[in-house]
Amino acid sequence: MALQLLLDFAEATSAGNGCFKYRFDRHTWAEAMQATGASAKLDRYRNIFAIVDQRDLAVITAGWLN
Repeated sequence: MALQLLLDFAEATSAGNGCFKYRFDRHTWAEAMQATGASAKLDRYRNIFAIVDQRDLAVITAGWLN
């Protein structure tokens, strides 16, 4: 669920080698919380990220930002 939320709402930036990095910023996180009606239960996912191959949308790696 957290990964799908990330891919649906987070900002994508170039990560090089044909990949994008998805991560939430203040605005995209607020938009995701408003759209899902979620509460503080999802706050632990605020700092997740994913590297995604732009050709086939395969998730290369995912994790937490410090």
